[in-house]
Amino acid sequence: MKLGLIISCALMFGATGIATAQSSHWHAERFTQSLDKKGSAAGDFVYTGVKVTSKNPDEPEIRFGCSKRYGLTATITFLPLSQAEDRPNSRFKLRQKTSTLTIEGREPERVPWTVIKETRTVQTRSGKHAAMIYNAVVQQTPFVVKEPYKKDITITPPPIDPHFVFFVESCEVTSGT
Repeated sequence: MKLGLIISCALMFGATGIATAQSSHWHAERFTQSLDKKGSAAGDFVYTGVKVTSKNPDEPEIRFGCSKRYGLTATITFLPLSQAEDRPNSRFKLRQKTSTLTIEGREPERVPWTVIKETRTVQTRSGKHAAMIYNAVVQQTPFVVKEPYKKDITITPPPIDPHFVFFVESCEVTSGT
């Protein structure tokens, strides 16, 4: 199903902003990010966007980011927040791995991920796969990701709420703003 067709499902919840959220399963906010290339001002840039993060401390964390520069991205941290340890000033090695993503009613898909093994985090490397995860969340469809180096993890998305709708309405990829 096309991304644009799914948007209307999220907007049916009727939320007009995030200030009215009574019980939130998501946290949405705008962001500004800078990229500083080593040793040179050439190639440095700043970009802005919006992000939304699931908030259940006992489930894997789902994050979506949206910016003009990078489009829609999806990140999953398999280790629940309640089990994560604080690692201030830690450096992590990014790896590239491929594993499977299975969404109910679809054939399993081979997905290339950027992986941080130390934090059990994966990020999509294509907008197509980010859109597949996004659509599963909007449709409230559980999905299964084969965690690189580990086993299959079933993720049940939290319900859509005003924070998620704020993200949808603020992201040019999902709503055309």
